[in-house]
Amino acid sequence: MPHPDRPSPEPAQPSTQADDAPDSRRRGVLAWALWDWGSAAFNAVVTTFVFSTYLASSLFVDPAVVDAAGGNDDDPALVAALAGNASVVGLALMIAGILIAVLAPVLGQRSDGSGRRKFWLGVNTFVVVGAMAAMFFVEGTPGYLILGATLLAVGNVFFEFAGVNYNAMLVQVSTPKNMGRVSGFGWGMGYVGGIVLLLLLLV
Repeated sequence: MPHPDRPSPEPAQPSTQADDAPDSRRRGVLAWALWDWGSAAFNAVVTTFVFSTYLASSLFVDPAVVDAAGGNDDDPALVAALAGNASVVGLALMIAGILIAVLAPVLGQRSDGSGRRKFWLGVNTFVVVGAMAAMFFVEGTPGYLILGATLLAVGNVFFEFAGVNYNAMLVQVSTPKNMGRVSGFGWGMGYVGGIVLLLLLLV
């Protein structure tokens, strides 16, 4: 019987040995890194090599200007029209960058405070996927340039928001001892994922 002046012993806590098992930790690291693998599609295909290049093409220039150029890429009117289109895309990305700079720290603090990093990672990733899917409907005509630039900007904003939560989850899947190795593994997975997808698109 416990002594009346002594506190009763606390009930035993459930063992976390299974959660800390090497196999469980490896699965967590792999699942975390696979997001980087998959998200590389946005940076490689949308922002850098394919969709942004598509928006910068003469498809989004007035057909009359293209016809007047007669295949001459140095035609002043064509060059000016392409520069104007590039300015529209650049403006959309500038607005996206400002929103990211202002909102990302606030959203990161909220994610850390609520402990719902995985939830917000999923929400933001869902929006990015939705923006990418909508890009399918951006036809190569001048009237669709604004839509394409808007989707590009929206995708960039929510991609960065997702990245805030993804990076914050590093402490959940690593230890101080292996954090650098785990981080490098995720980074490498992202590069490999982007290269593999670009090779598929090339073929």
